[in-house]
Amino acid sequence: MSKFKFIIVGTGRSGTSLLASLLDTHPDIHVEFELFAEHYLRGKGIAEHQSTLFSDRAYGFLDACERVASTCRKNIWANKITTESIRGLYKHNMFNTPPIPVLNEFFDVVMQGKKVVFILRDGRSCIKSKMGRKPQPVDKAIDNWKAAVEFYRFLKDRDGTLCIKFEDLVSNTKSCLDTVFQFLEVESCIDIDQATRNKKMPSYYRRNSIDPGRALDLDNRYVTEIKDELKFCGYI
Repeated sequence: MSKFKFIIVGTGRSGTSLLASLLDTHPDIHVEFELFAEHYLRGKGIAEHQSTLFSDRAYGFLDACERVASTCRKNIWANKITTESIRGLYKHNMFNTPPIPVLNEFFDVVMQGKKVVFILRDGRSCIKSKMGRKPQPVDKAIDNWKAAVEFYRFLKDRDGTLCIKFEDLVSNTKSCLDTVFQFLEVESCIDIDQATRNKKMPSYYRRNSIDPGRALDLDNRYVTEIKDELKFCGYI
């Protein structure tokens, strides 16, 4: 039986690393941080065959994860990946018709049987963060966040998926994690302060504790461009 049980998904700077770190400290859960995402999902480590690009990337990623998961000492193995990495699969549709419905194929076929924990962050703070830590041009930051909302639109009512918000994770951490653990069918057991210093995270992500104020760090300069998406997500 596979130990690869779930994936964490969200756009960059939406809290995927924090959530992965929190879950990784659970005694029964091992979480990797974007393992094989560049190599397979973005196709940077494999030969490109245009006619089989999607399957080469998607199933290559799955098979690599399964191999590593099989050697894990913990009972539950997971990987956190970004929506940006998954979007690398859309390149298949540049060369092939009819186009593959990427989200359906990836989540419902390739990842069949794997649970999905999706984390969403308010675009007003997420876009600001994207432009700050690893600077992205504003147009790219907005595009990446809007794309994440399309993932959310697809996943929010999907069986086997739990959608949470970054704002809940940082402002009401224990309650939010209890919901995640219930979804994963494991006992709630975690040291929050230890998780925020998880050495799997880049050093600049590590904190002594979770700062709820990060949920309030909003930049309203781009509201016009993302207004519809903010409404759909319940942020305005």
